[in-house]
Amino acid sequence: MRLTIEWDANYNGVHIKTDTGLSLIVSGQPSMVMSWHDAVRFYKDSKVWQLPTREHLKLIAEHIHEVNALIKANGGYEIRGWHWTADEYDEFCAWRVYMADGDALNITKTYSRYVRAVSAFQN
Repeated sequence: MRLTIEWDANYNGVHIKTDTGLSLIVSGQPSMVMSWHDAVRFYKDSKVWQLPTREHLKLIAEHIHEVNALIKANGGYEIRGWHWTADEYDEFCAWRVYMADGDALNITKTYSRYVRAVSAFQN
C-alpha cells in the first residue's frame, strides 16, 4: 500500500492518505486518558472526530515516527502508549493498540487508556 503523510493545518493534525482511498486525520491535540465507555460517550455526538478503529491505530503505529515528527514539528503532542479503539471484543472488553509496535490486545473496558481522536473517510 502506498500512502502520503502530511500536516493538515485545517484540522491541526496529520493527514494520512492511502492508495485504497482511506483518508485518516490524526489529531495533533494531546491524547486523553479515560475508560473505553467514557471515550465512546465523548465522541458520540462529534461530527468530525471519532474513536479510531483497530485498523486506524495499526496504520498510525506502522508510521508512528513520521506521524510524531509532523505532530511535534507543528506544536502538537506525540502519540505513545496503549490507545483505545472503537472496536469491542465482547460486552466486557475492547481492543487497544500499542503505538510503539502496533500490537493489539483486548482488555476490560473499565481500565483507563489513552484516546486520540481521528477523522476518517473514503476519498
